[in-house]
Amino acid sequence: MDHISSGFSEKQRDGLKKVASPSDIPFACPQNFNLRSTCYAAIAFNDIPSPTDGRPVNYTIRADGGLMSIDVEKHTSDYEQVLFPLQWAIDKVRSFYVNQFCRD
Repeated sequence: MDHISSGFSEKQRDGLKKVASPSDIPFACPQNFNLRSTCYAAIAFNDIPSPTDGRPVNYTIRADGGLMSIDVEKHTSDYEQVLFPLQWAIDKVRSFYVNQFCRD
């Protein structure tokens, strides 16, 4: 988690919440009637194999059900601004660890 959040500001780091299990996410990030919450998104890591294992990290990104904005011309949809950068950051960390520990 420290590596993923290394580029975060202090305010962003203060907003991070760690829960005991994925079933606790809805309680940590409750949604209102518009399906929005104060949480940016949530990541549930289901399986994190060792870097030498060769298996991918199994994770689920959870976001508000109210993410509905789509703009295919300007690429400013909710998914492009929230979910894609988060997924890229997770995959970047995984790639870093694989390259760090699995060198020839």
